[in-house]
Amino acid sequence: MAGDGNGRAELPRIAVIGAGIFARTQYIPRLREIAHLVVLKSIWSRTQESAKAAAELARDFAPDIECKWGDAGLEEIMGDSSIMGVAIVLAGQVQVELSLKMLKAGKHVIQEKPASGCKYILLSLYLSLALMDFFISFICIIVDRRYI
Repeated sequence: MAGDGNGRAELPRIAVIGAGIFARTQYIPRLREIAHLVVLKSIWSRTQESAKAAAELARDFAPDIECKWGDAGLEEIMGDSSIMGVAIVLAGQVQVELSLKMLKAGKHVIQEKPASGCKYILLSLYLSLALMDFFISFICIIVDRRYI
């Protein structure tokens, strides 16, 4: 992996997809705690303002963090071979579809729960994995108890 000038060249790089309250109050503080283990390379939001605001919260431990927004920003993250994984911290109704896109792009995915607002949509989207023409070495799905 390319170096970042901070002696963290060998650490995995990740992106956070979502810059809302949960990403700002839970993910960024937890990533700060493990900054010696992982590099937060990018944070994405639908809007530039939201992405920049969240990135500023992480600048102390991720000085080279990149702000991404909109469809172009998602495409950049999916196409960035230095980003190993993504944490998807968005509303349930969009998490599953975006998770599948990221998996197809070769990213490891951490997804917040609930994975969908409806168990039937959730199951149909995850079953569609079987129809995709790519290999997924490992998927771990934690299902909210209300769907069991």
